[in-house]
Amino acid sequence: MDLGGLDDAGVVARASTKPEIFAELFDRHATALHRYAIRRVGADDAEDVLMATFTAAFEARDRFVAPEHGSARPWLFGIASNVVKRHYRTTRRYSDLAARLKAERSELSMPTETVDEFVSLAAALERLPDVDRETLLLVSLGEFSYEEAAAALDVPIGTVRSRVSRARGRLREPVDSAHEGDSS
Repeated sequence: MDLGGLDDAGVVARASTKPEIFAELFDRHATALHRYAIRRVGADDAEDVLMATFTAAFEARDRFVAPEHGSARPWLFGIASNVVKRHYRTTRRYSDLAARLKAERSELSMPTETVDEFVSLAAALERLPDVDRETLLLVSLGEFSYEEAAAALDVPIGTVRSRVSRARGRLREPVDSAHEGDSS
């Protein structure tokens, strides 16, 4: 797509009416943001930080205030910094939860494996992008149909289906890897 030499501010402005144009910002800044994320959270979680950053930026595109130089780089890195902070809070929260559950395991009459699976699944749920987690929770815990979730979130039903499918796939990963050695 020819963007006629638009700077980042122009791309964000056009993305308000043509959302597919927002991908240009990803093309321009993803590599630098990914390197930043690797330095902050490590290679294992950097991709999640990158995706959460661009998801949040896309959702906030109508509130973007163009700087004089027209670059969205400071805005994107500010969002990435907030995503990293949330990542650290979440990691600390789940480490605390894991320690408490393991300490109280005998009182709860739960086998170690069950506690470990619960902690792993809870951490994986928290690492999902906010939109995927919220959509999945509406459908699973809220017992919403896909149509009801689409109405609640004001998105097309196809978006709900995609988010739920993506979230379920990512949540299966820790559970599947935890059961790989269970073939006894």
